[in-house]
Amino acid sequence: MKKAIQSVVKTLLKMPLRTGFFGALLITLLIFFKSTTNNLVQWDNAMYVLNNPYIQTITLENIIKLCGIYIYWMPLTWLSHLIDYQIAGPKPFTHLFGNVLLHSINTGILFIVAYKLLNLAKPKTDKALLFLGAFMAAILWGIHPLRVEVVAWVAERKELLSTHFMLASVVNYLIYKKSKKQFYYIMSVGLSISALASKPSAVILPIALLLIDIYPLKLKLSGLKKALIEKIPYFFCSFIVGLLAIFGQSKVQAVTSFEQLSILSRVSGIFYRLSFYLSKTIAPINLS
Repeated sequence: MKKAIQSVVKTLLKMPLRTGFFGALLITLLIFFKSTTNNLVQWDNAMYVLNNPYIQTITLENIIKLCGIYIYWMPLTWLSHLIDYQIAGPKPFTHLFGNVLLHSINTGILFIVAYKLLNLAKPKTDKALLFLGAFMAAILWGIHPLRVEVVAWVAERKELLSTHFMLASVVNYLIYKKSKKQFYYIMSVGLSISALASKPSAVILPIALLLIDIYPLKLKLSGLKKALIEKIPYFFCSFIVGLLAIFGQSKVQAVTSFEQLSILSRVSGIFYRLSFYLSKTIAPINLS
């Protein structure tokens, strides 16, 4: 029996990316599946799904509206809600299952990102240890209580879709840096645009890629110019979507003026949110 288990483990470790991806996906799916029995809460879900006339029927006019600046510019998110509504109308299961499935896939992709980064950072370390480290990191992220809100709240589809495309963009970027094949660079840029078209918060992606260049890719000063040139498409798209987000939020009066909220208050808010998420990541208590 022991030899049989060892044989299975060795076989699985021969294809670590597939094993880790599907393992992380299935564990996360099983843990969050119960949330598909929930009802849709009114908070934002009414505006995004239940009372949103533009997702209730497929017409050219509705698609044009959803692809424009409707609250945010996030056409892929709106179109995903449109598809769900066509499948099941306002019934909760399809909308919630879409969130659970997306999050489970994201956990699997995070394993791939973590495994590739660990291999770059620690190339001489035993592959089984790298696999275990990447797998544990993905699972801890995937099933952490802080993830419950984005999975169980249908209005947070935008966060899940954006994360999905950002992670996929990073995977393709890492493949590009290793293979030097332009196809993967183009894929990475395209996926970053998809992330931005899901939620404007994906504007942080080019910064994340630069940090990956520095470590574990060990960017040298001589290669800094090339690295920055590579990021121009990412930064340009982020800049444009950032402007669209500000314009869209101002239309629904969600942008606060500096008279109402000072620069100091805004900076303090950023540090508060950072400290909140760091503390709740370590000790996820009193979340509700």
